[in-house]
Formats: sequence, structure tokens, C-alpha cells
Amino acid sequence: MPPTLLDAAVNGGALATVDATGSPQLRLYATQWSRPDLGLRGFVVAGQPTSIQSENLKGLRGFFIVSSIPTLLAAFLAGWLITGRALRPLKSVVETADSIARTRDFKRRLPPAKRRDEIGLLSERFNGMLDQVEAANQQLTVALEAQRRFVADASHELRTPLTTVRGNADLLAQGPALTEEVRAAAARDIASESERMSRLV
Repeated sequence: MPPTLLDAAVNGGALATVDATGSPQLRLYATQWSRPDLGLRGFVVAGQPTSIQSENLKGLRGFFIVSSIPTLLAAFLAGWLITGRALRPLKSVVETADSIARTRDFKRRLPPAKRRDEIGLLSERFNGMLDQVEAANQQLTVALEAQRRFVADASHELRTPLTTVRGNADLLAQGPALTEEVRAAAARDIASESERMSRLV
């Protein structure tokens, strides 16, 4: 036993690794012991081969490796389930957006948000955007209908003056066979109908 170990043990417990010839390396712990009532004192020394510690470490390492595989699998499965559950509302948003794009049904909405997180806010904002798109679409429909009516009305209103102008132009094209009075009446009709068309436009 190395004397340095016993010297260190006087001041409290001490550890040392000892190489003994012909035997395995030892890890020793020494502490001072005394019984003043009996007049005894000495040292208590305990030790074990370092190979036991190495074997223990190998066993622990193997245990951690083996136990980490199911732990990692469980963590992966839990992460997959949690992620799937968390992203399910986003899938609903995407499906609704695709459906609206396909069918152009601007009245369709996402179900009311049950959660007060980012996905719930996204659903609310998406529905708000759809409200605005629907309102804009209705305004556009009304404007297009008004334009269609205007074009139909203008076409109807222009048809009569154009017919009159064309008829009088054909009449004037007959040349000298017309009397001056007929020519003047045709010119007045053309001017009158032209004025009427100008007011329509």
C-alpha cells in the first residue's frame, strides 16, 4: 500500500489507484480509524479491482444504448402524433381554400375556431378575408349586371336613331330625283337623330 495514501488518509478519506505486480490494478479508499477508549488506532482500507468499474461502465453504456432506442421511437411517435394533431386545422384551411378556388363558392367558410392560438387566429382571418372577397364579388356582379343592362338599353335606344339615319341616308343617295323639300326633311331627320344619339352616348 502506498504510504502517500495513508498520509492523505490522516486528514480524511483518500483515494488512490495502485498497480500491484501480478495482480489487477486496484482502486483503494483509506480513512483513519481510532478507538481512544481502547487505545487503538489505525486505518480502514477498502478497494476493488478497476476492472469492476470498467465492467460497470460498460454495462451502463449498454443499458443506455439499449434503452435509448425505444425512448427515441416513443419520442418520434409522440412528436408525429402531436405534430399531426397541431397541423390538422391547417389542413382544413388548405382544403377549404382549394375547394373555394375550384368551385368559386365564396359563401363557404371555415368552421369557427375553437382554439385561441395562431391557427385559430388564422382561421378567423381567413374567414374575414372570405367575407371581403364575397362582398367584392357581389359588388362586381352588380356592376357587371348594371353594365349589361346599360349596354342592352343603349343598344335598344341607338337602334331606332340608326335606322332613321340609315333610311334617310339611303333616301338622299337617290340623288336628283328628290325634291328639295324631301332633301331638307331627310337632312333634318339625320341631324335630329344624330343629336339624340349624342345625348345617349
